Amino acid sequence: MAIPKDPDTLQHMKEVELKILIAVDEVCKKLNIDYALDGGTLLGAARHSGFIPWDDDIDLLMPREDYERFIATAQEYLPKEYKIRTFLNTPEYPYLFIKVDDTRTLLVEENLRHLNSGVGIFIDIFPIDGFPETKFKQKLYYLKCRFYLNILSTLFYDKTDNLWPKPYRMYIALMQALPLNRFKIQKKFDAYMKKQKLNSSTLGFSPTAGTGKKIGVNKNILFPTRRGKYLFEKNDFKVPNQSEEYLIWSYENYTELPKEEERYPHHDAFVSFQKE
Repeated sequence: MAIPKDPDTLQHMKEVELKILIAVDEVCKKLNIDYALDGGTLLGAARHSGFIPWDDDIDLLMPREDYERFIATAQEYLPKEYKIRTFLNTPEYPYLFIKVDDTRTLLVEENLRHLNSGVGIFIDIFPIDGFPETKFKQKLYYLKCRFYLNILSTLFYDKTDNLWPKPYRMYIALMQALPLNRFKIQKKFDAYMKKQKLNSSTLGFSPTAGTGKKIGVNKNILFPTRRGKYLFEKNDFKVPNQSEEYLIWSYENYTELPKEEERYPHHDAFVSFQKE
């Protein structure tokens, strides 16, 4: 086991993640499934032509219809060592987005180390749904999504974990004492997001992506996706239609490097490259 802030471990993780991304890209070509680089992965492509040197993950976005089709059909086309992980097929899986992981490895996120999901080094794929058109409905939708996310986080976190301040540990313990079924809540939240149809909306939004944004982005900025804009580690992956506008929406001054003391991996985890 090692901590991914170690440079050698971080580099090895990136190599595993890049191989997964290349395999996913090939499957998406074969099945005509749309996707785009997202988050720090898109930022890395634009600013570094690859990984942000201190970053430790890969993020993709998919329109909901393509996302569901990927879950339903892509597994048989992926190399046998890669698995699509969802809360429906992986016990104690806390997320409402999917991961594609390398089952020959193991990655245990620090704040979820008490769970036994058995997920390896992975890439994240987030669904893009629609977003309401009026300000009132937008605020209501955002607040309800935050409500679901907050409940699920408290139900999956370890109430004894000293990572959290004592008042929050007490809150977690209180929530976990209630007769709440986290799997049923996941299904309900998933169904709620799917009701926001991207095709009938002018905005795209992913509540599970963790951008902190309270409003959707114009879907014409996202779609149609395209190739030939940036290289990521010498590979031409798909990116949003108007990548600069999307990066400004996501990060504002995206060309500026963060302060040196902020340049470190943001996910604490233990990693094993060979499962025992």
